[in-house]
Amino acid sequence: MNYQEALALFYTLNWDDENTFYNQEFGDSYLQLKPLDRTEVADNKEIKVEILIDEYLIKFAVTAVTMSEATALIKYYFEHDKIGNIDSYGVGYP
Repeated sequence: MNYQEALALFYTLNWDDENTFYNQEFGDSYLQLKPLDRTEVADNKEIKVEILIDEYLIKFAVTAVTMSEATALIKYYFEHDKIGNIDSYGVGYP
């Protein structure tokens, strides 16, 4: 799958369904995008981002983003195989 196909897939997903998610592997990690619960949406940030930051599948960098920011992350991880700057993210555990 290339970037354009991934972007098309992202836009066809039903982001109003809490069971929807988009996963993209890069390097030894992955990016996961999920819709936020409607009670958590603020400043048009309606997508929850989780980026795996340890090899044991336990620790994730977590934040909320807009749809536009989500597509920028998809593009970034098509072009890079390492985790970018996640200073603005929190730490989450499954």
